[in-house]
Amino acid sequence: KRNKYGDSMGLGDSGAAFLIAAAKKQVWWSSLSSLDFAWNHLCVSALGTLEHSWPSTLRSLCLDWNGIGPEGAMLLARALARPNLLGSLDLRSNPLKDEGVLCICKALSAFSLNWLGFG
Repeated sequence: KRNKYGDSMGLGDSGAAFLIAAAKKQVWWSSLSSLDFAWNHLCVSALGTLEHSWPSTLRSLCLDWNGIGPEGAMLLARALARPNLLGSLDLRSNPLKDEGVLCICKALSAFSLNWLGFG
């Protein structure tokens, strides 16, 4: 891990959004169990696309060391509020602020995770 928001080699927010939208069209997306976008500068665009493309079988989501702030957290919270199978969520080292953490925690109150990373 090199710096607070990822390195200069990441996908970027728009690149990740494009990748998620393209992957959603693939047959394997509907059975995806793990997704790792750590160190890729994800923010609002990527989280908005993920919210509308959430794989119903997703069990592990790693989003650590990105640029996810309160607005991105709100989009993620909307996806998490729907029934899902997620057991592990890593949001460490994102500038979520209090309001972003609160949004995520409220969304997660309906079910329990095996692992949740903040900080």
